[in-house]
Amino acid sequence: MKKLIFFATLLCLAACGGKKSDIPSGMTKEEYTSYKDILSSVNSVEQEFEGITTMTAEEAIQIVTLAEQLFYDYDPMGKDSATVAACQQLKDRVNTLRPNLLAKVEQLLPSIFVDVANDADHLLEKKEFYPVYLMRGDTLYVDIQTERAATLKIYNADTKSCILTRSDKSSYTEKIHIKNAAIYLVEINPGQTQYASLNIRYTVGSIEHLKNLKTVRQEQ
Repeated sequence: MKKLIFFATLLCLAACGGKKSDIPSGMTKEEYTSYKDILSSVNSVEQEFEGITTMTAEEAIQIVTLAEQLFYDYDPMGKDSATVAACQQLKDRVNTLRPNLLAKVEQLLPSIFVDVANDADHLLEKKEFYPVYLMRGDTLYVDIQTERAATLKIYNADTKSCILTRSDKSSYTEKIHIKNAAIYLVEINPGQTQYASLNIRYTVGSIEHLKNLKTVRQEQ
């Protein structure tokens, strides 16, 4: 996926002016500037999203932010029929694009991973804990390979209960569907110093969970 440079263009509209003779009948200079900027941005977004099949968590958050702020309206008073038609067409495109953006993110949520730990050459010298806040409907993925047998445990820190224990193996691939919002701890006990490949990540269960992830990151 290309870098989503057009987000900044749409959310922070540039003052690009234009000759007075270029301004359609009944439009002020400010209205025309806004119209041109939003039209250009909508064209870019529609082209960018054609056939998109993957996105990162950061890109998904940007898209949701864009959809929430994407808006265009106009005052038909004093404008000729051609200007009104052009403005209405842009308004209709914006109103169609907004839900389409959210639908695309919703469709791709199962493949949008958020990393907790990703290290192919990690030295485990003692028991380690990896905390992550998860909400109902999220899915936690744990993929660990060690040189020798190690123990894996996953806890719900809020209830202080262990929800998974695996031992006597050097390779673990676990997928856990989260039923309750809480802080979860992934515990890895190497038993002895050894190298490990760690890939701990999760997917969110809804757009609202993705927005919560945005809020958490801003607080951090």
